[in-house]
Amino acid sequence: MARKRLQADQRADLRGGKFIGLPTVVHKSEAYRSLPVFERAVLTEMLATFNGYNNGKLVVSHRQLAAALGNSNFGRISRAIAALIEHGLLDIATESLWKQRRAREYRLTFINTGSPPYVRPATNEYLSWRKNDADDVSAETPQSADDVSARSVSAADDVSATAGAEPQNCVGGPISSADDVSALISKPYLGPRKRDDQQPKQALPVAAAILGRSGPAPMKVMDWSGPPEEVLAARIAAGGEIAERLAAMPREQALARIAKEQARRNREQAARDRRRT
Repeated sequence: MARKRLQADQRADLRGGKFIGLPTVVHKSEAYRSLPVFERAVLTEMLATFNGYNNGKLVVSHRQLAAALGNSNFGRISRAIAALIEHGLLDIATESLWKQRRAREYRLTFINTGSPPYVRPATNEYLSWRKNDADDVSAETPQSADDVSARSVSAADDVSATAGAEPQNCVGGPISSADDVSALISKPYLGPRKRDDQQPKQALPVAAAILGRSGPAPMKVMDWSGPPEEVLAARIAAGGEIAERLAAMPREQALARIAKEQARRNREQAARDRRRT
């Protein structure tokens, strides 16, 4: 006669859900106890995706972990996953394939994988992890702040010596030393110098040729109302890049451009009037 399985007197109210099972041997292990709180939380989220059949195919993205833990620092999440792998609690079963849109798949080392009859036992790498091993690795690669600062200072001195010994080529010509640059900087600032194209230009004689008289009637430079011939003459008389383009065009083409611009401005003004009403 088969023995009846004993049930505990106190049971959790699962409400149709399931347990997130962390074995006691894992909880008491040195690999787990040495983990910070954030790494333990990431391991709990990994366990939450295990349904009893999908170990080795656990898919948890950084965005899912960020939403579950309330921490959108993806770098911190990546370091937590790396720590779990280093401590032997987690392993990468299948690497991600970006071109095939395939996410990375994880495996919990303290749970077996596969399905009968091809069941692979748990590897339990966390049992062989020791804190002293991590200290030995850190001792082999010292990261002293004094050493880094000394290396940075010596490198800067070498660069300064090289710059003082060899002239540097630049756009304005070779500069032999920093004293030449200082001499240039010490000169008084005279303000921005106007370029030739920023100087006021005289009205082009084409305007008078178009109108058949000495010049156009007085009007505002930006005023586009009026006959196209007068607007064209005013634009050319105002000077600038637009005047040069209009003066280079044939007369009929320039007048057509002016008429087109007037029509566009009239449409915009009509639209503004409709919005006001």
